[in-house]
Amino acid sequence: SKLRRLEGKPELLEKAIQEFRRGEKFLFRLSRSRIMGELLEIRFRLGESLVAASRFSEAQPILSAVRDERVKIADWHNEARTLELLLKCATDDPSELTKRAQQVKDIYEDALTNESKRSRFV
Repeated sequence: SKLRRLEGKPELLEKAIQEFRRGEKFLFRLSRSRIMGELLEIRFRLGESLVAASRFSEAQPILSAVRDERVKIADWHNEARTLELLLKCATDDPSELTKRAQQVKDIYEDALTNESKRSRFV
């Protein structure tokens, strides 16, 4: 991701985290239901920034909440993207790491056999 360019620049990564948090607050005030997709994306990016900054304990609850919402709206592709970040948060917990890896595997295996999901790859 583009955030990889910031990994060697902690001050810029911290600024990105602050900006994502400010953007989240702004979007939330507008109308939570009308802009749920945008709100989920900014929360995903906040979690992604925190993971890039190795702030896994902060990223994990944010990304878990994003994943829960992605499941509710059946957004399997973005659920998988979120799980991939949650994998990085679980490096100190082998059972959580295994569980998350299996969830990602299950999503993509289902996408291979489900015609409507497979069309996303073509």
